[in-house]
Formats: sequence, C-alpha cells, structure tokens
Amino acid sequence: MTQMTLRSLATLALIALASAAYAEESRFNCGSTEVNVLYIGEDLVMSAPGALFLLHPAVAASGAKYERSGDPGTYFWSRGTTAMVSILGEELSECIEIPPSGEWQVTGLNGEDVPAGIEMTMEFSLFGTVSGIAACNRYNGGWEVQDGELIFGAVAMTRMACEPDLMELEQQFSLALERIEGFSRDDAGQLVLSGPGGLPAVVADRRSR
Repeated sequence: MTQMTLRSLATLALIALASAAYAEESRFNCGSTEVNVLYIGEDLVMSAPGALFLLHPAVAASGAKYERSGDPGTYFWSRGTTAMVSILGEELSECIEIPPSGEWQVTGLNGEDVPAGIEMTMEFSLFGTVSGIAACNRYNGGWEVQDGELIFGAVAMTRMACEPDLMELEQQFSLALERIEGFSRDDAGQLVLSGPGGLPAVVADRRSR
C-alpha cells in the first residue's frame, strides 16, 4: 500500500471519527460482509473490512446513489432498507440494513411512555437475532427484512412471574413486536419501530453500559 493511500485512509478515518458525534452510522449486511455508512453533509463515508471510502452523490434512476470520485466501480446505492454496494468493481451480495447495534432502553410503547424504572431492553445482532428484558422476563428471537419491511420471528421468553402491571407491559411489548413493519431514527437519535400505517409502536433510547 502506497504512502498516499495510507494518508488518504487516515484522513477518512479522522473525518469519520470527528463526525461520529453528529451523525449515526447505518449498518448493512451484504452476505458475509458488513458495510457501515456515515452521512457527512451531502457526502457519505463507506467502510468495509480493510476498506474506507469517501463517496459523493451520483445520478440514479431511483434511490440514493453515492460514488467515489473517478471510480464508478465503488459506490453505495440505497433503496429504503436495502442497498447495492460495489467496492473497486466488485459487487457485493444484496445488502440489508441492520437495526442499530448496541443495547436500547424502551421508553415508549404503543404511543404511551414506559414508566420510569421499568427495564425493557432490545439488543440487535448482525446475525439476525434480538434479545433483552421485556419488563419481567428475558427474551430472544429473530429478525429479518422482507420486501423492505422489518419482521420479527417468534420470541421465546423465560417464565418468571412478576407484578401484574409488569406482566401487562410484557404482553403489550410482545404483541407490538409481532406487528412491527419498519424502523427509523428520529431527530433526537431515538430508535423508532413502526407498526401498521407507520405508527410508532416501540421507541427506544441507546443505553449506556
């Protein structure tokens, strides 16, 4: 690797780090490869194992496409929750957006605030699993994106008995997951899982460890 390439990669890394406080990156599963993208103004930083590129807006018939200057073989082309990615002329498998990683504290459920002190969490993995605490019991299940919609599979829970109000919240949470169709991030950085009609069903804040 040339000194110029190393310098360019270092510069891009500094840009990404400096911008991390102002923008949340999105993650995509492209077959066996994870691709991260970070929007910086009108541009985008795309990273994959061993690669980091600064991309600029490009003309596309649909969706949002970004290309590397002078290298049309390196691009990121998003269409909702899916994307097409090519790195140095090598096109990856279809990319599916991954719900933001890390642990999230659920603060809203079906349009109502979750009472303070209730532990209701979600943690997504690259491998299509979600787990956490549902007010009372621990749970785990699977997720996938089908036809642009976020779908949760059957959720397995432990069987500990709790206070009636906690059990009621747990039931509401479980039913809400069954109806999830998509996800987004709001202006405050909250994770919003939406149900039928795009109405917010689950709202969560990133949980500090």
